[in-house]
Amino acid sequence: MKQYYPHVVIVTETWFTSKHEDSCVAIDNYNLYRRDRVKRKGGGVCAYIRSDIKCEFMNNNNNNNNSHNDNIEVMWLICHFKSNVYCVACCYHPPNPRYEPKLFVNELFDGDERFVNNVGNSADEYIILAGDFNTLDCDRLETYGGLVQIVNQPTHGDNILDKVFTNRPDCFTTTVVKSLLKTKHMSVLASNSNSLNQFKPKRKKV
Repeated sequence: MKQYYPHVVIVTETWFTSKHEDSCVAIDNYNLYRRDRVKRKGGGVCAYIRSDIKCEFMNNNNNNNNSHNDNIEVMWLICHFKSNVYCVACCYHPPNPRYEPKLFVNELFDGDERFVNNVGNSADEYIILAGDFNTLDCDRLETYGGLVQIVNQPTHGDNILDKVFTNRPDCFTTTVVKSLLKTKHMSVLASNSNSLNQFKPKRKKV
């Protein structure tokens, strides 16, 4: 984060609980948004949003009548930056969920629809769904949701488990790098297509 100063950082499997105050995990120049797992340990998602970006939870966030909703770990945010509007979904689908996988996909469809209905639909609006999807079948998001998955390098062994879906694949590109944390997952850096060079490894002879 110090090296690239990204606008948005999405973290999955935070393991945060009510015992973890925001001040304990605060990062300078970023505002923290979080959704902790309910009634059991592990899981959880959060996002660090740069303080110069206006951000809020999306209307009706996690408040529908789905009885499985507490177990579906998706956090919806609306970000406003330089006259553009971004719908950001922070996603974690565990390997052994306590719900039917199709309900997770339905939540993503519902959130996408809420964004379009609340904000509208124009060239200045972007949808980004990102996180750890594990083995979830995401074909419906691309076939019926009009989204494109833009991570094309393995992020966990030989598999692409950490994914980024967007309605504007022409504007973003991704690269995968080794995480500084002790984890089997790689980190995914998504950026404006024109700024890809900043993520490419640079050799320097010394």
